[in-house]
Amino acid sequence: GPGQILSATMLEEYATCPFRFLMRRVLHIAPVEEPQDVLELSPLDRGSLYHAALERFLKRMRSQGRLPLDAASRNDLFEIADGLTRSGPWGLAGHRGARLLEFRELALNLAVWLHAELLERDGFVPSYFEARFGGRTREHDDLELSTETSVPFDAAGGVTVEFGGKIDRIDVSADGERARVIDYKTGRPPSRKPVLDGGRRLQLPVYLIASRAMLAAGHSDVAVESAEYRYVAGQPGARPLRLTAAELDGRTDDLRAAVCLILEGITSGMFFPYPQDRVCSNCDYAGACGSTALKLAGMKNGDRRARFFTQGLAEII
Repeated sequence: GPGQILSATMLEEYATCPFRFLMRRVLHIAPVEEPQDVLELSPLDRGSLYHAALERFLKRMRSQGRLPLDAASRNDLFEIADGLTRSGPWGLAGHRGARLLEFRELALNLAVWLHAELLERDGFVPSYFEARFGGRTREHDDLELSTETSVPFDAAGGVTVEFGGKIDRIDVSADGERARVIDYKTGRPPSRKPVLDGGRRLQLPVYLIASRAMLAAGHSDVAVESAEYRYVAGQPGARPLRLTAAELDGRTDDLRAAVCLILEGITSGMFFPYPQDRVCSNCDYAGACGSTALKLAGMKNGDRRARFFTQGLAEII
């Protein structure tokens, strides 16, 4: 509706599986915690842990004037990570052994991340962390760049979407003329690089558009060159998945079409299960789909009412 702020992640969820979107975003059904999973961090908790460690570390380095990073900062990184695993609100906080194993994995992955950062020689300096747009600023947001103003986006069919979100990190070149967006991921990188991936990869385009608007408010001469995912767990040190400004500018019409098709499905109440590779195995709601989910999804391929999803979105790569 008018004034409603949407996130890129929300739209990605619908493009991945409309039924999961229904369960999480419409019905707000909380996943059931299985007893055997209590000793392990959930994917959501693991992502929050890594993001918190990197945010606090980089903010400490900035406040101490120690950016760009150097090898001497490794001890600070490990100290912050250790403190988080000991005191954070994690589901396994009461189990010392499980917590210790999680810290060892966290420390190893963060060491790989720091090594990759030190190898870079591209002139960029980490500058802004947790930059929010389209929502009330919170305690850990970057107060210099964050804004409560949402980012408007003209989708196809005359539809205007108001985007909101939070950018993990924005780097600015030493000369202040270039910038890039970085978003941390704790999953495994995809095996291929479709720009929009049928609407399942909208975060980088939206963040690139939003960072342009945010930086233009006080730094009109800064050109945002790219937005990228950096993998800090799952496959730490993997090559970043990057979207350049030129690629986005060449695919703006496809981005508009993808957003419009997703909104068409949501507003028309099309919330059917659609199993896909590497999605169902990590889905909190897989048990609710039932054994016929795959067969029902196949039937949707011939349903004209689902054509916007099975054909329209599928053709946007």
